[in-house]
Amino acid sequence: KDAELQRGAVRTVDYVRQIGHGPMTRWLQMAEWDACATPPVAYDELRGRPCFGGLDLASTTDIAACVLVFPGEPFAIVPYFWIPEDGLAERVKRDRVPYDVWQRNGLIEATPGNLIDYRWIMLRLGQCRIDYDLRALAFDRWGSQKIITDLWDRSGTLMWDTIDHNTREEIKSSLRAILLQR
Repeated sequence: KDAELQRGAVRTVDYVRQIGHGPMTRWLQMAEWDACATPPVAYDELRGRPCFGGLDLASTTDIAACVLVFPGEPFAIVPYFWIPEDGLAERVKRDRVPYDVWQRNGLIEATPGNLIDYRWIMLRLGQCRIDYDLRALAFDRWGSQKIITDLWDRSGTLMWDTIDHNTREEIKSSLRAILLQR
């Protein structure tokens, strides 16, 4: 059941990322993804470990996401997702995606209101900085000025960077190569 929910999440994130970016092309086939299956890593095993993150913000109809990558052994990826709570039932029907089930299972956070409340993202990133050795956070420039400024003020020596289309393609290619080696 968990594997089915995860595959659904991967398909949905893949779908959402393609909206507005032309025809849908899958950069990693589900069989390739399934071949990467490893036993889950306990969060306690990741405590204090170096990681690198990517932040993609959204506000109303998209999904905001922050994904942490922990290199080394065991290699781990820890994703966090946010959507607005208002209109969740309509969104489930419109997209034909079980966001409500994912929320109940702790796979996605619904923030109060009809917009994603960036304060929830700030709190999660703050907790990640406490729990993990977050070395860098890349972010999409769209809509990120305020949250990145606020994060910078609180980050101390944490390095921030930006992602454009070319960088995103490089990251996807590198990640695909890593996954195919597993």
